[in-house]
Amino acid sequence: MKSIDWTSLTRYSKEFKPIRRYPLIYGNIKEFIAREALPNAKILDIGGADKNMKKTMKNKICVYKSFDIDKRNTHDFYSIHKINGRYNIVLMIGILDHLELSDVYTYLKKSYDVLDDNGLLFIQVSNVYHPTSQRHDPQHRTYLPGKNLYSLLKILGFKNITIIRNGVHKNFKLPLKRILSWALDIDYAPYLLIEAKK
Repeated sequence: MKSIDWTSLTRYSKEFKPIRRYPLIYGNIKEFIAREALPNAKILDIGGADKNMKKTMKNKICVYKSFDIDKRNTHDFYSIHKINGRYNIVLMIGILDHLELSDVYTYLKKSYDVLDDNGLLFIQVSNVYHPTSQRHDPQHRTYLPGKNLYSLLKILGFKNITIIRNGVHKNFKLPLKRILSWALDIDYAPYLLIEAKK
């Protein structure tokens, strides 16, 4: 693996705004991604698991291929290094937190390499600015602040990077969560959705 350019990582991280200044969306992020996708999409689902995204986006898919290391489900690829083809959408929903940092870079680089020009990468990760999101799953291995993930994407050549906070449900507790998050300098959105264009 090529080593991470820590100087550039630090430089790009200065472009990242305070987390609560990024927009918040309610509801299912899978439906949001489906709305963003163009018809006849060629999709690569990295960490495809049960291929739930295929069902969500069935009306827009021309080609759907999936990768996962779990061989209990049928996938097109079981090694990140064996992935081939060209795609205009790559999905990484809830996968990067489970990888070592060196593998995070490898997976992002592979995504960039197989995307068509102007293709879109969608990533969902735990929001480390949320007090418990990163710790709710014992399989989480890498602590990925939004500013560092943003910087890695910039280093790889991605552009038009959009950060969206998500995972919040509208209920009577929401106003209190907003107040407490400002007072404690944390965030009440448990996840970040990142959209990046090649």
